Amino acid sequence: MIQLNRRQVVLLPLALGARGAHASAQPWQIRFLSAGFSGDAYEGGLLVRMEPGWKTYWRIPGAGGIPPEIKAEGENLADFSFDCPVPARFAGEDGETIGYENEVVFPFRARPRDPAKALELALSAFVGVCEQICIPVQSKDRLVFSPQGAPSPDLALLSAWKARVPRPVSDAIRSATVAEHEGKPALQLALARQADDLFVEGSPMHFYGAPLWRVPGLEAVLSVSGLKSADALKGEPLRITLAIPSEPVEQQISLS
Repeated sequence: MIQLNRRQVVLLPLALGARGAHASAQPWQIRFLSAGFSGDAYEGGLLVRMEPGWKTYWRIPGAGGIPPEIKAEGENLADFSFDCPVPARFAGEDGETIGYENEVVFPFRARPRDPAKALELALSAFVGVCEQICIPVQSKDRLVFSPQGAPSPDLALLSAWKARVPRPVSDAIRSATVAEHEGKPALQLALARQADDLFVEGSPMHFYGAPLWRVPGLEAVLSVSGLKSADALKGEPLRITLAIPSEPVEQQISLS
């Protein structure tokens, strides 16, 4: 879902990626990476590299912005998925946004129907890049993955960013309760692992604010906007990302 609620977005013809015309004059570069076969799938990523002051967004962009979209088509393609590394928070006049500055790689996996055959992918990506205003940027490319492909020069860069993708776990959250904080609906979390930050995703109608730490890194309360009462949160499935430098993790829970 594209959120444009409080940040101005330039509605221009979609800007091309780094391969497009006049790419050298743009304050960003976008290209697809290829990193070979992992045993059951081909791995790659979308690199977004920006000049200082520019940002792009996480899948929940915050007060405004455009979440990333990456799609692929191919005759030998069985399934395709991409991941988002742990993001950072950015304060602004229009509110807090969530995303990345300088550089980010969104890793993807493409599983072929027949692993013995090459996989040709038509790739497309849609991201937002932002300084004072947000610009929708589209990038397209065709990559051919081969079972006997040579080692890729993109492998080290992709591996570094894959390490920043949260690993699914089932034991990172000790408790999650619904309450009120300063007269407003809130989520209270107790963590089993100490985190620098945490990000909560639930209903697209609800936005979870930055954690207010009661015990640094371990116990927090998060305000929730977009609902009238705390009872509306009960039964809502949540995806919680913990920003842990050594090993980021995420857990799916359901509020009771």
